[in-house]
Order: sequence, then structure tokens, then C-alpha cells
Amino acid sequence: MSTQKIIHQLDLQPHPEGGWYRRNFTSPEMVSTPRGDRPTLTSIFYLLAENQLSRWHMISSVPRHFKW
Repeated sequence: MSTQKIIHQLDLQPHPEGGWYRRNFTSPEMVSTPRGDRPTLTSIFYLLAENQLSRWHMISSVPRHFKW
């Protein structure tokens, strides 16, 4: 299956940091953060096609004391 067909079938949109994505779940539970209220959990489909680049980023809503 071609990349373009996958993008179309999953209704993916360009991701601001590279690649393609679509949010497929958003928790109804919210949490207050310095940047405003946010869902406690979200989930996405993400596709990085051949020869595409993605930019590294820090998830700002994760508490600083959280250990990966």
C-alpha cells in the first residue's frame, strides 16, 4: 500500500513537527496546567514516511520529576 493511500485512508493531517498524524482518542478527564486545561491522555496515529524528518521535542505537560 502506498504512503499516500495510508494517509488518505486514515485521514492523516500534516504534523507540525514533521510526518502525518490524526488524534484517535482524547480523555474526557481534564487537568489544569500553566498553559490551561488539557486532557489527561491523548492518543494519535503517526506516520513518518520515507525520507521525512521529525523534530525532537520535550513534552511540556509531563511533570519534571517524572522518570522515563
